[in-house]
Amino acid sequence: MCWGLAMGVLGEGSVSRWAEYVQAVQVLARARAEVLHAPGRAEWLKQALTSSDGLQRSAGLEFLTTFPDEVPALLDQLFPLAISHSTGCCAGPEGAAWLMKDG
Repeated sequence: MCWGLAMGVLGEGSVSRWAEYVQAVQVLARARAEVLHAPGRAEWLKQALTSSDGLQRSAGLEFLTTFPDEVPALLDQLFPLAISHSTGCCAGPEGAAWLMKDG
């Protein structure tokens, strides 16, 4: 969405909220890049996926959607989430996509 369109859709008073949103997306992108290159990434993901904190699990699943290279090593943690009624719709695609890929 271009800046002019954002101003028209959100109105003058909401432009600062849009700027805050864009800044948050930028911060998230930087954090993803740092986590992607961190040596403890696999362990962090394992802990997040087995956490009782839904936000931790959600963040782990979102990360794996963007960077699925860790999925094979995390199938033991992903499988229970994939068959769970509360998280199955979120966890299923990553595990299923990996299982169905060629090679």
